[in-house]
Amino acid sequence: MVFPVQFPMKKHMLTLSIWDKDLLSSNDYISEATFDFTRDALKAFHKEEIVHIKGPEGEKFWIPCSNSKIEAGKVVQENLGKILVSMSIVPKGQAALAPVGLGRGNPNQHPYLPPPEGRFSWTWNIGKLYEQLVGPIARRKILIWISIIIGVFILIMCIPMIIAGFITRI
Repeated sequence: MVFPVQFPMKKHMLTLSIWDKDLLSSNDYISEATFDFTRDALKAFHKEEIVHIKGPEGEKFWIPCSNSKIEAGKVVQENLGKILVSMSIVPKGQAALAPVGLGRGNPNQHPYLPPPEGRFSWTWNIGKLYEQLVGPIARRKILIWISIIIGVFILIMCIPMIIAGFITRI
């Protein structure tokens, strides 16, 4: 994603709002993550060079996500996990030399953003729809039960022939 940033400022903060994507109803707010990058922003402003913001883990770092809720009349921050982020500050002149698209738009480079994985996609193919809606463990259990039911059905249908075969031999 590309964000224009004004320099210099007293404090540079990035707040990411995390929402789920609903197909049939409005999207729901989940949490937010706030990150202070003032030190790196000032470094980029004074040196006029690309600054890759690094955390303790390297160029990709985790930002804690939280949500405010009211308990006993007090506002309490509820910890709701972490989000993995990588961020670079690129001066306007250098950004013009190596353009990037907005989000996954063209040109999708510096860094390349792969398409999201694990999202539901509607299809008329019943097999693919079944794979998306039912997990691998549940699919295995369903297959086992269907096999047992078919086996019992075949056995029940064959019992009269088996009994008739025994009767004719007597």
